[in-house]
Amino acid sequence: MQFASTRIQVVAAVLIVALLGGTYVYYTGVGSATGVTTTSHTTQSTEITIPGSGGTGSRSTAQTVSTSTALTIVSSTTIPCSSSSGSSGAPSTLPDYVPLFSSINQMTMAVQQITVDQYGRSNTSSAQVGFKVEGQVMINNTKLYQVSLQVTTAGVNGTSNSTQAVAYFDSAGDLFLATQPNLNVTGPAAVKLVAPYLDPFNYELTSTQQLATYTNPDIEKALNQTTVTLGSTVMNVTYAEPKALPYSVTVCTQTTVVENVLFAFGIVPGTSYPIITYYYSVGTDGVHNVAFGYKVLTVTRA
Repeated sequence: MQFASTRIQVVAAVLIVALLGGTYVYYTGVGSATGVTTTSHTTQSTEITIPGSGGTGSRSTAQTVSTSTALTIVSSTTIPCSSSSGSSGAPSTLPDYVPLFSSINQMTMAVQQITVDQYGRSNTSSAQVGFKVEGQVMINNTKLYQVSLQVTTAGVNGTSNSTQAVAYFDSAGDLFLATQPNLNVTGPAAVKLVAPYLDPFNYELTSTQQLATYTNPDIEKALNQTTVTLGSTVMNVTYAEPKALPYSVTVCTQTTVVENVLFAFGIVPGTSYPIITYYYSVGTDGVHNVAFGYKVLTVTRA
């Protein structure tokens, strides 16, 4: 599974933290506001399909159409190069997942990414990822969260391929140990092993204070509200989208233009923890057009 290793995935994760966290500057005018720029590029209208995504209608397009359009960028941000990534592109550290693990005991989601190059060639990656907090254990006099991880990807002829790992995190969110059958690793090797399992859940590393931002009518536009069933959990969610579209995100020296974002959020019953149950974005880096999305399938509170 290659979602987390691509730059577009880094941008998408930043969008949840930065855009919904309210750190973007929004312009009310088009073409006249300071900082507003216009860019022209070619867009293939390929969208992903995640069954049962809800929202305001179908999110799938069977036909790929290439059109040249001029986009007026109405908001933008620049993210400095991070020293947390090694030269191979793999992270050397992980985010703090303990707030998630202390509120959510188990979660699975379907993830899909479609990349279309300038020649119209399409590449699709799909997977189902999940974690389960098995409890807390003592190792070397340190109390650790023991978390089972799984990734299932589609194989040939309708088959599937699943891989598992177990990760141990201390109360500060540091990865203490990662294991697979006949393999125990620590340090950067453990991070490299665990990252593909947990990177999709970076979207869920939200604080309760951000709930006010999600519902801020000056920033987000609520589309509809509905009830979703996620395994044994039934919860109310709100579908929304940013008002300032399209916007650009520059990471290091590379810029991605995001043309469309749709997400759904709600509070898991019995907790104060908001999660994003559905996320969908379409953007371009000037060479590739990327549609990325996920849908939470099951969630259980701690």
